[in-house]
Amino acid sequence: MDNNEVIAQLAAHMDSSEEQAGEWLQAVLDVLQGAFGSSATARVADNVANNVATARGGQDMASANALPVLRSVTPTARLSIGDEIVLDRFPFRVGREGRAQPATGIRSLMDRRPPPERTNNELYVKDFGKSVNVSREHFQIEAKDDGTYELVDRGSACGTIVRDHVIGGNFTGGRCPLEFGDSIIVGTWQSAIVFEFSRADQ
Repeated sequence: MDNNEVIAQLAAHMDSSEEQAGEWLQAVLDVLQGAFGSSATARVADNVANNVATARGGQDMASANALPVLRSVTPTARLSIGDEIVLDRFPFRVGREGRAQPATGIRSLMDRRPPPERTNNELYVKDFGKSVNVSREHFQIEAKDDGTYELVDRGSACGTIVRDHVIGGNFTGGRCPLEFGDSIIVGTWQSAIVFEFSRADQ
């Protein structure tokens, strides 16, 4: 690892500019070289590089473990995502699976069209209820600059229930803060599709 890499990693670890990190590192090395000679200085530089890399690796691991997830609360939710799904991009959009399967032996024009470049949702939920609770573009989860999260109902017909509060419905849309541990009912109180917004390490 060269000096520039050490300084860049040290700056990130110290949450400072590379110029400040470079000045700090040089001052430490100057003091050590005056007191202990160049071989000790080289050992210290290597240790700083290794410690910074280890700290960065630990931060990356912690960041990965802190990623938000949607966890299944009900069996119907589990049919769409299994036990949980990691939210690794934002906004993370959720809507109803609306891609109908053609009858056996029939290939429709839609089947022959190339798929669109971007889908409407990151997660497609299967709605098996007698009445439809999930809109094709139902809700999304947004990550804010301050590290918090927000649920936005995308103008769904039935709304989204977060912490026992109805958000949106009747195509009005709406938004609310979203915290780890919050339950999300997709649709009305009768909906069998319930998730929990949580963290991967919880």
